[in-house]
Amino acid sequence: MKMIFEQNLNEIDTVESYFGKIIFDSNNLVIPYINLGISKHELNGDESLKFINYCYVVGINLSFLKINSGIAINRLNNDYNSSNSIHLGGNDLYLSNHQTIFDIEFQAQRSFLQLIDNSQIRTEYWVPESTPNFRLNMNTEIVKAFIQNGYLPSNIRKLISSR
Repeated sequence: MKMIFEQNLNEIDTVESYFGKIIFDSNNLVIPYINLGISKHELNGDESLKFINYCYVVGINLSFLKINSGIAINRLNNDYNSSNSIHLGGNDLYLSNHQTIFDIEFQAQRSFLQLIDNSQIRTEYWVPESTPNFRLNMNTEIVKAFIQNGYLPSNIRKLISSR
């Protein structure tokens, strides 16, 4: 089964998503996501969203990174064009009630969406914690390990260990 998807990352939807502990250095960005929405994508060609239980969004060799309103990396200078960026958001499961990151925008030499061995896609939301509107429908131990990067695929582990 194919696990890495480099096309149509601008079609991912993080509005109803949850993210875990972000891994960031001066060149790379790795974000674990739960309930990432996809449409018009290789994983879901439909217009309507489907949701991935566990996946990672990865940027390698960052040329631009903005977190909230602060620019952390800008190697583009005057060549910046926001239409070339990948825009992310979601609810922070790692910091839970102390969320400090709301918007992420990045451009990188290589970007991809990566699934893990037990990734599943469906039309219903994956809910990692109970909310007033939705009941928990995921294994809390797996969620806890995933948001702390306990399921990093070997290619991502190599990427971050080389820093």
